[in-house]
Amino acid sequence: MMRIFLLFAVAFLLAGRSPAVAAPPATITYQGYLSSATGQAINSTVTMTLALYAAPTGGTPLWSEQQTAVQVVNGAYSVLMGSVTPISLPFDATYYLGVAVGSDAEMTPRQELSSVPYAFRATSADKLNQACADGEVLKYSTASSSWSCAVAVGTQTVAVGTTTTGAAGTAASVTNSGTGSAAVLNFTIPQGAPGPTGAAGPTGATGATGTTGATGAQGPPVSFMGTWSSATTYATGDAVSENGTSYIALTMNINTDPAADVAGSGGHWAVLALKGTNGTNGVAATVSVGTTTTGAAGTSASVTNTGTSNAAVLNFIIPAGATGATGATGATGATGPQGPPVSFMGTWSSSTVYTSGNAVYENGTSYIALAVNYNVDPAADVAGSGTTWAVLALKGASGSSPDSGIPFTTVVRTISSYVYFNPVQALVGASSTDNMFTWVPSSCTISKLNVYSKYSQDLKVDLQSSTTSGTGASLTTTGLSCTVLADGNSCTATGPVVVSGGSFLIFHITQSDGTSAPSGSGYLWTAFGCL
Repeated sequence: MMRIFLLFAVAFLLAGRSPAVAAPPATITYQGYLSSATGQAINSTVTMTLALYAAPTGGTPLWSEQQTAVQVVNGAYSVLMGSVTPISLPFDATYYLGVAVGSDAEMTPRQELSSVPYAFRATSADKLNQACADGEVLKYSTASSSWSCAVAVGTQTVAVGTTTTGAAGTAASVTNSGTGSAAVLNFTIPQGAPGPTGAAGPTGATGATGTTGATGAQGPPVSFMGTWSSATTYATGDAVSENGTSYIALTMNINTDPAADVAGSGGHWAVLALKGTNGTNGVAATVSVGTTTTGAAGTSASVTNTGTSNAAVLNFIIPAGATGATGATGATGATGPQGPPVSFMGTWSSSTVYTSGNAVYENGTSYIALAVNYNVDPAADVAGSGTTWAVLALKGASGSSPDSGIPFTTVVRTISSYVYFNPVQALVGASSTDNMFTWVPSSCTISKLNVYSKYSQDLKVDLQSSTTSGTGASLTTTGLSCTVLADGNSCTATGPVVVSGGSFLIFHITQSDGTSAPSGSGYLWTAFGCL
């Protein structure tokens, strides 16, 4: 929707006469100002429909035309009415101009034409039978009510004076504050009716981040005081445990039960970490020794399981030592040499040389070496009835809720300029070294991560995982990540998130931008469990 304001409308009439007197041109120069509904000046080429009516509203146009290429520059434009369809009206009555732009409806109110266009009535001068010489103009005498020729005196000028916005619905007017030969035209243009509200513009660009505020005063230190006691006086910052939930004192108090205070919005205590729900107990695997048999000297040791994968019964065959030297008659012979001891070597590796009695772990099952070997996969050897390895203990079936080794735990740590933190110990480091990781031996589920801050900056806490530990390990977020505001605020990241058995967990803690190392001071509590 566009708005239009009439600046001025002038009819240019050619006054020169000749013996064959010509009629003045039937055109009117119309100039105006075009803006959008929000008041913005238009810069475009538009189609404009102009019409003259006998009434300010309603009725049928007495004359109309459409001009298809009207140039609008900074809102200003000029058209020559009658240049497409000649104006043949007598201009002996009041006329009203209606204007429409493009496909918009005709603008309101219509503009009442001032006296200038009625110069069409000057066609009556065609009836004069008098011709003036060069340099003369027709002059009308009110005394004699007649026209005569007279020499033009001086230079005639017209200038625009003031342009004033009149009340909506009033007629436009023009007054001359100059002289007859040096006219200064002052225009009063009525205010147009308000257009409909335009569509909302696009959202502006986000402003620049403001400067970081000054670091607040150091908060009180946090001290864990154990289980809450009604007989103990607690200071601000003291943390206690009650029925599995941790609380932190907000004010000094005595005999104020934390759980009751929080439930009643008392303001003396705040929850530090809620008690987690108890997981279902998993089925514990058992291992017992069945029989121990002495095998022939020089044979390989072997172990067989006559029980089940959850209740193993291990039967050992240990080769006899070499026969000792024959002693004196009646004397007991010397004890033979000790057979090879069983030594657990950790996870099986294709690059390690194993000797008899070495035990390894592969995919949840333990194996024992029956002979010296190198790059012989235990699982493949046993499956193929090889004689290099034997099963020591089969991998147990997964319980309904296996023990991951990470029960619900709360850790308080001092935050410095480091970004890597052990999830269950107050260990920190600038890089992801081995001691920054917590190992998860069995698959488990983390329902939520709670974070409480007494730190001077906003921090982003992200629990990440990897299939290996140590510097250079590929870290991936578990999805448990939240940003905690500075000093006395908390945040919660909600799961559930399933962590695969054999994974390693590590905290990556940064400023709220997710990359910069912390640069303030204070403490941070984290609480979660993998059950």
